[in-house]
Amino acid sequence: MLLHAHGEPSSLLSCTVFVEGRKAGVETIVSGDVLEVEGKAYLRELTYQDDSLHLRMSIEASRAELGLSRKRTILPTWLDALLSRWPNELYSAIVALAGLMIGLWRWWKT
Repeated sequence: MLLHAHGEPSSLLSCTVFVEGRKAGVETIVSGDVLEVEGKAYLRELTYQDDSLHLRMSIEASRAELGLSRKRTILPTWLDALLSRWPNELYSAIVALAGLMIGLWRWWKT
């Protein structure tokens, strides 16, 4: 995997990306994959263990793409974020709106 930071690529052996606001919020990235991220990064943990360096960080990304020739975004759409955060409220609002429309339609008929 190549993580581009200020135009300079870094080689990583493996990576797991947790994306908030998506149903399948986990992307597993293996060696050879390219992940391009733009945004603010916060270093949470840096450890050296078993001859490897482990890095845990949080990124507030404005853009995150995976792949070389056929890039795909891994950020959630606004609808994905809405559905993952407020599914019960959204379904309740839809049912209430449908009930209101049926009530208004019946009132208009009488």
